[in-house]
Amino acid sequence: MEEKKTEAPKAENKKKKGGIIALIVVIAIAACAIGGWQYHQNKIKEMQEKGVADLKASIDLDAYREAEQKEINSILEDGEKAILATEEQAEVDKVIEEAAGKVSKLKTDAQYTKEEEEEAARQAELERQRQEEEAAAAAAAAQRSGGGSSGGGGCVGGGSSAFY
Repeated sequence: MEEKKTEAPKAENKKKKGGIIALIVVIAIAACAIGGWQYHQNKIKEMQEKGVADLKASIDLDAYREAEQKEINSILEDGEKAILATEEQAEVDKVIEEAAGKVSKLKTDAQYTKEEEEEAARQAELERQRQEEEAAAAAAAAQRSGGGSSGGGGCVGGGSSAFY
């Protein structure tokens, strides 16, 4: 009978050990899963941070005028929000591409300057042409008023001044 008494605690100890081992295995699996999840989340965060940095680096704000800079900052803010909401690199790349497309539609300071210089040259040419036309009209008017006509030497009737 004593053998049965010692066998029962041994069996009970085996059950406890089996339960403890199962618990340890479950905890180890959970730890691995949590570790894997945290690793994945860290990778996503790194991808997002790199995406935001790439987005900002892809645009030279100094090349634009103040009004365009404000619009670009708005585009960048929207892009950053979209990047931080995604978990896929392809989506990050798409956001950067879309933002760059929006910015490329805006004129740079150099483009505005070139247009302004072209417009100033066009206006100067129009003014030169206007002045030439005015000078030609004044010369024609002066010629019509007798300043250069070959009539009677300024006498009434066109005769000579011998009778005076």
